[in-house]
Order: sequence, then C-alpha cells, then structure tokens
Amino acid sequence: MRRLITVQDTFQVTGRGLVVVPGPLRDDVAGTGSLAVELRKPTGERVQARLALVHTHQSPPAPPEIAKRWTSILRGVVKADVPIGTEVWELDELESAKLLAEDRALFMRAWEESSGDGASNVRCDVCGSPIAFRKQGTVTFHSCDCGKFTGTLKGL
Repeated sequence: MRRLITVQDTFQVTGRGLVVVPGPLRDDVAGTGSLAVELRKPTGERVQARLALVHTHQSPPAPPEIAKRWTSILRGVVKADVPIGTEVWELDELESAKLLAEDRALFMRAWEESSGDGASNVRCDVCGSPIAFRKQGTVTFHSCDCGKFTGTLKGL
C-alpha cells in the first residue's frame, strides 16, 4: 500500500463523480483505468473507493520538466465524504481483492450472462450502467461507466 496524494480540493461533476486535486503523478501510476484505493480522512476514518484515472494534464502550463498529473475521479463518494487533507492510498492486490470480494457475485453474473463478450443486462451498483465485456485476442476487457468494474482478464 502506498500514498498517492493528499487531497487539496474537490469538484463534484454531475454524471461523472468527484474530481480530486491534485491527481497522482503520471509516472507514479501506469495507464488509464481505475484503482482500488483507501481514503484516510483527517478524522482517522478509513473508506475504500475507486479512483478513475482519466487523462494526464499539466496545469498551469509549465516547462516540460514539470511532472504531469492524472485527472482523477473518485467514484461512489460525494464532496462531503472527502474533506481537504484526506490521503488517498493505493491498495495492493491482496487488499484490492478484499475490496472487490463483495462485488464478485455481481461480476460473475454479468460474465455468465454476456458469455464473456458483449454487454450484459447486469448493472453496476454504483453508476447503473451495464457491465460489458469485449474480447481482443487473449485479453477480455470489462467495464462500466464509473470504472468500478473496469479492467482486463488475460488468457481466457
């Protein structure tokens, strides 16, 4: 587990989620997608969530040697849930598996219904979009609109 950021500001975007500022450094986190994270609030409370990495940006414009950051959106939380000073920690694989264990039945139902390729009628419990699957070679991509069920399965 490692600390990615300490929240300095947040912006609630209707239909998208809660944008957190600053985002993690581009070089610290690989690729777009979503991460299982733990929010450590200044009060000591800990909450697990998903952090979607949307695209990189450099703001304000600066020389190229200034590191770029990810535009990051927390899913399943609102502005009041993430006070300034909250630390966002990336969960390791074991902790991430614990976070996702409660969602395994929903994911498997979607997988079985779609036969592993195409959209299912099973909807994400956070955003309400269908959980979809798309095969490309030996990799199956799975996704929903908020990123909770976004990732890849290899060798299936």
